[in-house]
Amino acid sequence: MQNAQTDNGTVKPVMDPAVRLFVESARGSLFPPLADLPAGRLRATINAALLSHDIVGYVPEPVFRVERATYTDVPVRVYFPSTPPQSVVVYFHGGGFVAGSLDTHDKTTRRVANGAGAVVVSVDYRLSPEYPFPFPFEDARTATREAARRYPHLPLIVMGDSAGGALAACVAQWARDTGLVELAGQVLAYPVIDFDLGTRSMLDYGTDYLLTRDDLALYRHHYLDGTEGARYALPGSLTDLSGLAPAAVTVAGFDPLHDEGVRYARRLSDAGVPVELIENDDLIHGWLEVADTFPAAAAARDRLVVAVRRLSTVFR
Repeated sequence: MQNAQTDNGTVKPVMDPAVRLFVESARGSLFPPLADLPAGRLRATINAALLSHDIVGYVPEPVFRVERATYTDVPVRVYFPSTPPQSVVVYFHGGGFVAGSLDTHDKTTRRVANGAGAVVVSVDYRLSPEYPFPFPFEDARTATREAARRYPHLPLIVMGDSAGGALAACVAQWARDTGLVELAGQVLAYPVIDFDLGTRSMLDYGTDYLLTRDDLALYRHHYLDGTEGARYALPGSLTDLSGLAPAAVTVAGFDPLHDEGVRYARRLSDAGVPVELIENDDLIHGWLEVADTFPAAAAARDRLVVAVRRLSTVFR
């Protein structure tokens, strides 16, 4: 991680050089403006961008076994690690609640399975705008409860990136409120917390870093669809965070969502929840999907996998 000091003494992050080259080459091509696209093309465009670096030469990391299943009515893909499992991780992919898939996050779920020694249940939740809140949350909750039923003797962790991080955090809130599921932890990678378009990081990094402020406004519109403030719609709306599962929150320095992720981690800590905040000052939003391409992102992913393993160990 690199940082530079400005004339007034403040510390400013410096982007990893390889990531900067990627951003400059991808801007406007892999990630064109999305606001005017119809839902189907919007989803196809985002998914193509997420998969673009896999078109040539992608070899899936071997795991012990991969199974397709249906948890109640929710399609899932289950990854079994190459070593005896130490935990179960229910994973919710990112994509702004409108895109992403089991395939776009296949690399991440395989790495978590092997690196954390976890059975990873990757959830194919319904997407907006066809299925706005509460449908994605209901699928996330259902899959988590079924995973708990199927693997009762293993610590259970919810995990997600971006929009999936929001779902993981909301499922953790639901688990605390209902007592229907006991969680060992929640792992939130550059999560959507409030869709707050007015933070400093949103203003500083919401234009030229692939994920834009306009994109996030569009995702918020499609997902919430008039349900702003509803319980479990977004994790930041909950007032009382006490008693939630221990958390690991990782953020990226050049991410419009940086500040709301940090703010949520601090709110968890203030509420007495054990929380590990992992700062990746030199990276952009979505670095998990390019972790096999950039050493800095690979190192960040390794730190996150260690956090997953640590949560399962503490629970035991």
